[in-house]
Amino acid sequence: MNIPTTRSAETEKLKLPPQAVEAEQAVLGGLMLNNPLIDEVTSLVDAEDFYRNDHRVIFRAICALSLQNEPVDVVTVSEWLENTGELNTVGGLAYLGSLAQNTPNTANVSAYARIVRERAILRGLINAANTIAGQAYNPEGRSPGEVLDHAEQVIFDIAQRDEQKRAGFMPIKSLLKQTIDRVEELFSSNNSVTGVSTGFVDLDEMTSGLQRADLIVVAGRPSMGKCVAYDSELVMEDGAVVTIEEVMHKHRGRPVGTVSDSFKLGTAIPCDYVDDGVKPVFEVTTRLGKRIETTLTHPFLTVSGWKPLAELKEGDVVAVPRHLPVFGTKTMRECEVKLLAYLIGDGGLTGNTARFTSSNPQIASEFRASVTDFGGLSLTESEKRKSFAPSWSMVADRESVIANRREFAARLDANLNSSTQTAQAVAHAVGVAPASVSNWRHARQVPSDQIFKKLCTVLQVKPSQLAPSGLSAARKNSRNPLANWLQQHGLMGKGAAHKTIPHAVFCLQRRQLAIFLNRLFATDGWATVLSSGQAQIGYASINETLVRQVQHLLLRFGVLASLRQRWVKYRDARHPSWQLDITHAESILTFADEIGMFGKEASIKAVTQAVAARKRKNNTD
Repeated sequence: MNIPTTRSAETEKLKLPPQAVEAEQAVLGGLMLNNPLIDEVTSLVDAEDFYRNDHRVIFRAICALSLQNEPVDVVTVSEWLENTGELNTVGGLAYLGSLAQNTPNTANVSAYARIVRERAILRGLINAANTIAGQAYNPEGRSPGEVLDHAEQVIFDIAQRDEQKRAGFMPIKSLLKQTIDRVEELFSSNNSVTGVSTGFVDLDEMTSGLQRADLIVVAGRPSMGKCVAYDSELVMEDGAVVTIEEVMHKHRGRPVGTVSDSFKLGTAIPCDYVDDGVKPVFEVTTRLGKRIETTLTHPFLTVSGWKPLAELKEGDVVAVPRHLPVFGTKTMRECEVKLLAYLIGDGGLTGNTARFTSSNPQIASEFRASVTDFGGLSLTESEKRKSFAPSWSMVADRESVIANRREFAARLDANLNSSTQTAQAVAHAVGVAPASVSNWRHARQVPSDQIFKKLCTVLQVKPSQLAPSGLSAARKNSRNPLANWLQQHGLMGKGAAHKTIPHAVFCLQRRQLAIFLNRLFATDGWATVLSSGQAQIGYASINETLVRQVQHLLLRFGVLASLRQRWVKYRDARHPSWQLDITHAESILTFADEIGMFGKEASIKAVTQAVAARKRKNNTD
């Protein structure tokens, strides 16, 4: 029996893709006859919507001529295609002529274009279905979920493109009215946020809120939000230590410290700082006693990579710097560096004058020399009492006050003599009696700060030209210059529990920072060899903030110090104390080499010898 192998015409027709060749021809012919229709038609169809390749080539030529503001007809299209070498591909001038000649009605070109688009959508669905079926039969390692996602995307792309085409163009008249109404609405509004508020003040100021038609994309790596408490501190490139809040409001755009996935320290400029509102934070304390408050999403670098705090548990190892070589470029007079350290450690600053106490003759001698170098001061030693260490108070030097007053008088007299104004006229302009000016010129008095300011204005001189050391240095009843200087650094009036290292110290050069730490350790530090043979350098204070500042400054030299809280007995009561311990061998040697301890050199030598005599081992740090 013979089995027929031919298919009927109907069967063959079913396999042809959806198409509308006659509609395509009518669109192309209509555009060559009626150029103003090009903008409307191109909003409905693209070249790829045409089924036949020759029609796609002709449509591209029409669009290209239109973009160049050239007329579009059989001749210009033919010339364009000839120049591109595609004229024979489309059937030559004869076929172009037949398209224009056989167009039924140019008024219906838009309707023909919609037919072309509809057939293109159906072909797109067929192609998408074949692609989806092929991937389903042969996923090539893709999971069913991935195949499904791709299928959804393919269909969505077709629907989205059709939606865009159906949107088309709108008359400018209606759009212009809407735009003017919106501008008037914004102009009459007193609110800076013209859209929907995000709840983030800084973001609202930059965007004026979320606006209609905005596409807002919020992107970021999972769990990579770095959210710390507002008073968390950062080290700037000049050595300054500032809080996150200060950086956000005063230091935007400046580099801050970073750490890479390869455990390397570096710097970067944050793109922005965002006030994330009030959120619960958790205190993290490391084995070395370092502490920070963060949210649960804040990442920490572990041996397994970055992990948010929520995934960490007690005992996990996180990365902290072993060395933070950040030093400033600022300098002070060496006497000032030493005085700051000595008075923070063993100074009494709660009265009207500063006091210093020390039983170490070497330290006491250097302190007195530093006071002399500071200038304008005299030392008064307290009455010596049994079992009490020697103590000194610093007051204004009377001879220095007299000398500064005479200098002011001489400079004022010289300015008045060279001035075109008489002394009486100056007195009148300043608002004092002529006798007052005479007393100033003869060093019997000095003006008040307000009158002095007027005097400088009248004489057209800078204050430093009349009183180089400051007018207060010429007053008998003024606070002494050391007290004023300590006030500027935020120390005067502070007791032991509240004295902290001034901001200026953090910006000092390396050598001067080492001098500061050297003298600070000379007051409340020690170096010893324990009975076990373990070498130790330590520092203690009742002021936790001060001890943490010292721990940080030591890290700049690569000195690792652990911090712990202790309880000490004082006057029949127990009080908290904070202690730094340096037991890491390399850190002890670095401390001895770069910092040292003035007046306790023998102890430093003993600990370095103990380190050299013991076998090195890694500390848990």
